[in-house]
Amino acid sequence: MLRLTHLAMIAVTVAASAAPPSIDFQPKSQAVLLYQQAAFGVIASGTGPLFYQWRKEGVPISGATNDQIVLKQSRFADAASYSVLVRS
Repeated sequence: MLRLTHLAMIAVTVAASAAPPSIDFQPKSQAVLLYQQAAFGVIASGTGPLFYQWRKEGVPISGATNDQIVLKQSRFADAASYSVLVRS
């Protein structure tokens, strides 16, 4: 089994009457069988539009800029700590 963990972060850029982003639902850590799908999702609110950037071990994942990330066939190399940065 692979161990995938999560950490959610928020970057705040505040305008005069804007509500800063907040994470309402955190992604959950999970154990995944090798070659099986794994998915992380986050629900955030605040004055939009909201922008997302998923990271693996703190490094941005190219193209992972939605409120969820899906690893279609998890491999040993996917075992890591994942995080998402949400900003407005």
